[in-house]
Amino acid sequence: MDGAGNAFGFYVEPKVLRTIGMPWVLWDHEEDALLHVADDTGEFFSRLLDAHLQWKPDDPSARRVREVLTELGLQLGAPGSSPPGFRDGKPAAWLPAGPLSH
Repeated sequence: MDGAGNAFGFYVEPKVLRTIGMPWVLWDHEEDALLHVADDTGEFFSRLLDAHLQWKPDDPSARRVREVLTELGLQLGAPGSSPPGFRDGKPAAWLPAGPLSH
């Protein structure tokens, strides 16, 4: 979860697993909707770290997290290579239209 009450996680649905894989989504608690934020775990952490560094440039913890994830074998994009708007999400026709509670 982020500090605003939104939650991140894998979108696990059989058809999506067969055709796309296991993408990452953000549940926006205010809109009660899911937003596609990354196609895979490497992209998720690359975008999350880049978004964090936009808010807090030169944070040494982001560098350490990147190093550990790379050591663990995760393929990350180059620092600063992610598009802006991490929490805005990306288009995804496979996601249910929000709000989810309706």
